Amino acid sequence: MVTAARYGRSQFVTTVLPQVDLKALPGIQQFRMDQQVAIVTGGSKGLGAAIAAGLASAGATPVIASRGIAEAEQIADELRQGFKCAAVAVACDVTCPDSVASMVDVVMTKLGRIDVLVNSA
Repeated sequence: MVTAARYGRSQFVTTVLPQVDLKALPGIQQFRMDQQVAIVTGGSKGLGAAIAAGLASAGATPVIASRGIAEAEQIADELRQGFKCAAVAVACDVTCPDSVASMVDVVMTKLGRIDVLVNSA
């Protein structure tokens, strides 16, 4: 029996939760991103790199967009090796509209689509 406890106004209440067959749930497969192209701005460092790794682990093709192309290439290489994905590094300064347009052109030329955009820059 699984229970959830919560505090009422002046008393402690216990609620019995329904039994769930965890093996019957679709689980993480519900969140697969196979064939999806995901641009992550600021993807060469910190949270952006972690998000890119999470997307790669779910089957997406991450695009690491960063002002520092060398750092972006390093992260893309690590993702290609670690997750056997087709990660791409692209130079982009999100404060410059021409740079963003160029990034979109590069991604569309190399990968043919954009499905997800994560703004982490």
